[in-house]
Amino acid sequence: MISVIIPTFNKASHLDLTLASFTLQTDQAYEIVIVDDGSTDHTREVVKKYQLLLPLTYLYQENQGRAKARNTGLAQATGEFVLFNDDDVILAPDFLAELLKTLTSGNPNKVVIPWRRAVLSIWEPGCPDYRELFYFLHGKTEIANKVKKGERFQLTSTQALQASFETEIKNILMGDAWFDPIDHFDQLNRFCWVYAITAALAVPFQSLQTVGLFDEHYTGWGVEDNDLCYRLFQNGADFILEKQAVAYQQIHPMSSTREDRKREYAANLEYFCRKYNTLEAFLFWRLIKGKLNLLAANHFANKIRAIDDPAVTNVIMNTYRELLTVTMKQNYQQAA
Repeated sequence: MISVIIPTFNKASHLDLTLASFTLQTDQAYEIVIVDDGSTDHTREVVKKYQLLLPLTYLYQENQGRAKARNTGLAQATGEFVLFNDDDVILAPDFLAELLKTLTSGNPNKVVIPWRRAVLSIWEPGCPDYRELFYFLHGKTEIANKVKKGERFQLTSTQALQASFETEIKNILMGDAWFDPIDHFDQLNRFCWVYAITAALAVPFQSLQTVGLFDEHYTGWGVEDNDLCYRLFQNGADFILEKQAVAYQQIHPMSSTREDRKREYAANLEYFCRKYNTLEAFLFWRLIKGKLNLLAANHFANKIRAIDDPAVTNVIMNTYRELLTVTMKQNYQQAA
């Protein structure tokens, strides 16, 4: 059985569509644990609608962040496998069935990364300027006019998804949701974990018990899922990209400003680097800063790991530590 952990915060309408997709799953061997992280909208009412339709548990906590919310959900999980699924991620009807095929075959120590695509289910002011929006709106005059007016409107409904899933998804599909080309995934032996984010991610529960749960020292936006997946990588997990398990991520306004997210992410990234103090951690920092791409970072890491001289590797590591310290000091001075 799969335990599905869904943290949520003030995205009731998106959560409604996400839960509707679970009613369509061809494999019913799952439980859902929803952790409401202090929502003030109608999240509770949405959940009530599904309590007789789905095997779900609803937990409420004061707002403590995503790491704490996911850990709260994991404490209630009873499945052999865990699927982390964000409140804005709609699943294809055969998603869980395809996921289970991969989870139950081969090496039991694995992380399964579903194929993510982006959909526009609800338009409202503040939606990010997604790269595919121009192409999506082409030929859709009525929708384009509503977007120009800044009106909030819904492009699909739970009833429509349940009645004709493929048709509705096609109508709201925007494209693939990857932040980087993924054609070279199989070559990323040192950085496969970067693609494993908990918007949609499956892992055996035993693996989580081995490496530990989410680090609750991460606050605000970002890196807590990279941290968990890096530990799974260090524990020798196979990272598998399963293109047959398709998840549709609904784009939506962010709950914080871009400046706040940038500041929170920078602080979390610094904590990550200092926590692990490894070559991969420092290269990840350079990757996020746009100084390297994934293939270059992976190639460099392999080259350094192949050097059988501790003195050389120590010099490289110390250089990155000094660079991180100088950069962070400059950031603090600019913010002051």
